[in-house]
Amino acid sequence: MRCFDSPARHDILGPGGAKVAGAAQLRAKSGVLVQGSVRLEATAGDRAALRDAILRAFATFAPGGFAEWTPAPDFLRDVEARAVGQYATDAWNLHGEVPAADEPCAGDAPRDRLPEWIRVQSSAESRKHVSDVLADLRLNTVCASAHCPNLGKCFSGGVATFLILGRTCTRNCRFCAIDHAERPAPPEPDEAVRLAEGVRRLGLKFVVVTSVTRDDLPDGGAAAFREAILEIKRLCPGTGVEVLTPDFGGREAPLRDVLDARPEVFNHNVETVRRLSSTIRSAATYDRSMSVLRAAVRLGEGIPVKSGMMLGLGETEAEIRETLSELRDAGVSLLTLGQYLPPTKDHHPLVRYVPPEEFDAWKAHALELGFRGVMSGPLVRSSYHALELYEAAKS
Repeated sequence: MRCFDSPARHDILGPGGAKVAGAAQLRAKSGVLVQGSVRLEATAGDRAALRDAILRAFATFAPGGFAEWTPAPDFLRDVEARAVGQYATDAWNLHGEVPAADEPCAGDAPRDRLPEWIRVQSSAESRKHVSDVLADLRLNTVCASAHCPNLGKCFSGGVATFLILGRTCTRNCRFCAIDHAERPAPPEPDEAVRLAEGVRRLGLKFVVVTSVTRDDLPDGGAAAFREAILEIKRLCPGTGVEVLTPDFGGREAPLRDVLDARPEVFNHNVETVRRLSSTIRSAATYDRSMSVLRAAVRLGEGIPVKSGMMLGLGETEAEIRETLSELRDAGVSLLTLGQYLPPTKDHHPLVRYVPPEEFDAWKAHALELGFRGVMSGPLVRSSYHALELYEAAKS
């Protein structure tokens, strides 16, 4: 689907690439979306209503109308992502001109809208350049696939997070927006080369390479990580590389293959406290993640090891303290703490918004425990300010 980057007008492509509508445009002054003669509004803080309104507007131009139109799955996912994006940022189109709608909280969260400290502004110009490069090289980023609230902010600072091994995960964790399937498409043999070229074109100083979990592959995708590290270092020798990996089923051989390529930072997220881990994670376990981190410290021979967790899932203060202590005991030196935001109403419910001052307090506590670098705040994600954390590890 191509739409919502006014002042240009675009055709809207439906199933099989067929044109189902044209002249899609944003009316910036009124803050509403206009598709031909159909007016779309972000109504009542309801993501589903916005999604359905968009689909109905497109179907108006299709033969037989909404009742007889069956959009392709990719088209539906794109519409869903745009509906989610409208409620996740203050400006979600390429020109950054659409005012935010209220954020509906999932579950029993005590607020009906996003707190001010979670609202962000996107950089339209940098996002347009990045989008062009990604499209040309067929690259995926976590920013788009996981609905990251920081969007183009990291790119403008010379840092980016790339998603390898496709956009479909073999696991189905309850906190994650990534698509799920038991048998995703096979790895693309030229992906590492395209990735390195993207890094070169964007002039990036530091790159985070992550992936969906690929339990269907014999090595869990370790070879793809290794190739990406080596190819980036070959083509862009001044660029640092951090890897954020899955657990590889707890096996050391794939982990060793990745670490032998000598990334600047190794990252694997514990995600949450022990009690909640089995509830929100699919197949992964708390103890296995801790085992991966301990092994990475042992096998990495000086490579800084990093991990992160989400807050707001229902964890207690005592559980957070226990988890941070276990991470330090495992040898983890870099830490990220961020606010959990449910991608949709079908994901694990949000229990509470954690205010910035609590994140500040947890940062102070983590530094007292001996972490070398800590990023802690509502908008922090695994790769947020990755370069600064790496520099903290070196100091």
